[in-house]
Amino acid sequence: MHVDGHRLEILAIETAQCADPGPTNGDPLCLFTFRPTPKDRGNWVLMWTPEQCVRIRDTLDKLLNDLESALFLPLEKQEEIRT
Repeated sequence: MHVDGHRLEILAIETAQCADPGPTNGDPLCLFTFRPTPKDRGNWVLMWTPEQCVRIRDTLDKLLNDLESALFLPLEKQEEIRT
């Protein structure tokens, strides 16, 4: 399968609160700030709900820890990358 896409440089992941008027005002969010390549496209920010954060965490955990996954990394390698 072919998918058009861009590599990303992750700049920040931080918490925030929704400031839109209405029923979601004050709800917690995760701000995911990144820069796609080429860098002339500027920085982008995605706003994730806590539910979306859980889904992303669980999916990445499965992809990194499933022996059948192309992204599988032994825990030792994950620790090495983390430091």
